[in-house]
Amino acid sequence: MRKRRFIRLALALTLALLTVASALPPALAAPDLDKKDCSITLDLKGMEGGTIALYKVAGVKQEDANYIYDVSKGDFPDSDTAKRIPGMSESELDKQNPTLSAILVKEADTKKLSPRTASINGGKAAFKDLSVGLYLLYQTTASKDGKKLTPFLLSVPQRDPKTGAEIYAVSAAPKSGITTPPPSVTPSHTPTPTHTPWPSYTPYYPTVTYTPGKSYVYLPQTGQLWWPVPVLAALGVVLVISGLLLRRSKED
Repeated sequence: MRKRRFIRLALALTLALLTVASALPPALAAPDLDKKDCSITLDLKGMEGGTIALYKVAGVKQEDANYIYDVSKGDFPDSDTAKRIPGMSESELDKQNPTLSAILVKEADTKKLSPRTASINGGKAAFKDLSVGLYLLYQTTASKDGKKLTPFLLSVPQRDPKTGAEIYAVSAAPKSGITTPPPSVTPSHTPTPTHTPWPSYTPYYPTVTYTPGKSYVYLPQTGQLWWPVPVLAALGVVLVISGLLLRRSKED
């Protein structure tokens, strides 16, 4: 009778712990570092015309069980700014995205690097046949209505938050990273020499800085798969409890 009760208890504990383990976040897949057919598509609603430039800031390499950014595989191998990126945490890189992007744009202009370019057609700009890595995107010429995209960093692949799968066809819609030209101002009347000259008018308009969401910044993760950890832990707990119950049954 006690043995049946013991078996039922052990099975119930195993089922409960495995249920908890299955509810944990999905395992992180290792990126395919040899993939060459990745893509980036920008959804720029309301913009038409203009040119988007793209630079590769870093590739990705594997060190032991970790995947880290490798600036030697990018367009800025000697840049001190780019060399800071591999040592940043995901939150740091997310926070520094606008600053790093602006500095790298200036470095690209100074060194006269040649980017890949794509025109904005129908509110979209696309880049194909990309490899895995971190990219810098910025708008070299404004769209027809004067709007311009603020430079930002975007990584390929991106991680699906629900399944943990790597997405190599990346789509981004940086809605908050677009600046609009100031309105033209015409004075209501022309001052005459007998009047005090008007001060020069400087129209004020806020510069909207692009603050990327975490979905726009991908930090290469460790290569270890974490799903076996809770399962092994659950089995370990079951074995310990089973041993204690078995010992107690023998003493009785």
